[in-house]
Formats: sequence, C-alpha cells, structure tokens
Amino acid sequence: MEKLIRSNQARDFTEHHHAEETVKLIFRGLIPVVFLVSGVVILGLKLPGWSLFIGLPLTIFGTVFLIYSYDEILGKKLGIQDYKDEEKDY
Repeated sequence: MEKLIRSNQARDFTEHHHAEETVKLIFRGLIPVVFLVSGVVILGLKLPGWSLFIGLPLTIFGTVFLIYSYDEILGKKLGIQDYKDEEKDY
C-alpha cells in the first residue's frame, strides 16, 4: 500500500512538473512576440519623437529576445542543450 501511495505522489509531482515547464515555455515564447508586436504598433502610431524613442528599442529588443528564446526552447525540445560543451572538447 505504501508503494502505491509513493507512486501516486511521484506521478502527481511529475504531472505538476510538466505543467510548470509548459507554462514557462508558453511565457518564454509569448513575451518576445508581445514586445515585437507592441514595438511595431508604437512605431506605426507616428507619435512625434516617442514612437522612435520607445518603439524602435522595443522592436529591436523583441527581435533579439525572440531569437534567443526560440533558440533555447528548440535546444531543450530537441535535446541539444549541451552542444556548446561538446564543441569545447576539440
């Protein structure tokens, strides 16, 4: 009976862990897209001075953050997380 309780607790923990990782991946992919879209929208408003002052850096930051985030996400999903460590062995 004790083994059954432990296995249920372990299953609940792994299900919670996978749900937590899924939420992190969603936010990690969603935040750069929001930055990029909001930067483009602010640039499109053509506010004198402010669109360039806020919109341009936000667009650049969103683009760089998007590339970095999706590289990290794909590295985790494809299982090539430590490819940089393998290159150091040569």
